[in-house]
Amino acid sequence: MPVSARRGPMHPAIRSAPPSEEGTLSRQSSDVSFKLDASTSSIAIPRIVEPSQIASSELFEMMDNIVEAATDKEGSKKLQVLLDSVTDEAREAVFVNLKAAMPELMEHATGNYIVQRILHYGSPEQRAEVQSMVCERLVRLSKHTFGCRVVQKALEVTNGELMIPYFQTHVLDLSSDQHGNHVLQKLLESTPGLAEFVAKELRGNICTISCQKYGCRVVQRLVSVLVENTNETNVAVIKSLVDEVVSDLRNLTNDQFGNYVVQAVMKCKQDCGLKPVYLLRGSYGILCRHKHASNVVETAYSVAPHSLRNALLAELCPFIVQLAADQFGNFVVQRIYDLCDASQKTLIANSLNTGAAVLKNHIYGRSVMNMLNRQGQEPEAQAQPKPYHCPPLQPLQQPLPQSYYYGQPCASQGYPASPITPLTPATATTTTTTSGDWTHNPNYDLPDPSPTCYQQPAAPIDQSDSWAHTSYDSEYAY
Repeated sequence: MPVSARRGPMHPAIRSAPPSEEGTLSRQSSDVSFKLDASTSSIAIPRIVEPSQIASSELFEMMDNIVEAATDKEGSKKLQVLLDSVTDEAREAVFVNLKAAMPELMEHATGNYIVQRILHYGSPEQRAEVQSMVCERLVRLSKHTFGCRVVQKALEVTNGELMIPYFQTHVLDLSSDQHGNHVLQKLLESTPGLAEFVAKELRGNICTISCQKYGCRVVQRLVSVLVENTNETNVAVIKSLVDEVVSDLRNLTNDQFGNYVVQAVMKCKQDCGLKPVYLLRGSYGILCRHKHASNVVETAYSVAPHSLRNALLAELCPFIVQLAADQFGNFVVQRIYDLCDASQKTLIANSLNTGAAVLKNHIYGRSVMNMLNRQGQEPEAQAQPKPYHCPPLQPLQQPLPQSYYYGQPCASQGYPASPITPLTPATATTTTTTSGDWTHNPNYDLPDPSPTCYQQPAAPIDQSDSWAHTSYDSEYAY
């Protein structure tokens, strides 16, 4: 019977067996080594082979064809697994054998993951050599589908400040690129101290790139990094950025991508962040009914202090029924209601009660009334309900009073009067229906369930009033 199969005392036949030439009987496997010493007639403690040694031996077997393996889908997966567990000597051998092909691997669909593994586990000397290769072709890699992942990994594990000379004069170009914008975001995330450098490179073009699909992401990340790492220098940079944003506040507020930048500025925990909130006063009634600007109104109300919330609510309450019946305004009403205190909720509920009969049968107003029912907010009883009358917001046959457009900002904040000119809809004709999802009532001037899309022109503002692709180091993802 084999020695390795027994767990009790040694068999007499084996115990009395003569020793071999070496004086021992041995049997080995790939993982455990058993040794029988004839002098002591006992089995030695098994010697466990380290997993890193097994992985290293497998890796050395692939060394002759390692470049081909790195560019093969299955071979790349196996290499990634082995590089996670091999010894430092094996990783050094991999680096030496791949060094000549490294530039091509950075732009390869599967090879870029091997370069990322080398950056992650490599020694400081290896990382420095790879970083040097990245810097030599930084702009090209940053705009490449797979190369941008290597650049992001290099920024994550190496000193990003050493790469600044290679970014100069290219930040504006990369911010508008599909892949380059992720490199800039990783630069800001990994090295927050370089936020001032990025802001300086983008100065004068903030409004332009904020209206771009990829550029707006860079500006938002720039604002968040500046706010999270507040110091005397960053505060000055934030103020400069806010002044640049408010210089074209109307366009950015109504823009598909620019509205996110305006919201990011409003959310920054600085006094200058409230500047757009004050400058938009007098236009919130119209902005609530715009597809993109309505998001800005919700953010403005959420960041406003209590006293300013009361002012904004007083501006919107005369038109609350019309806003509740609008395809975008109804979401603003619901969001504001969720943020209000008890007294403000009562004010909104009573204002909506004047048009409850119509809103309950309206395609958009119905959701607002259902919200009130879910909240259990009962309007205060009135002895004689008063009919609801308000200046029409749509189709705006006559201009609204000037007091509506030009709200007076809070004097304690020291902000000037709003320089924004009134919003006027494009000339359009609307049809009034007596059927469908709502019943027409002459006492209520509600919009058609499918209102005409209005164009809101960008009014010039006084220029004197001067502010997550993520890293693709995912496991075996192609």
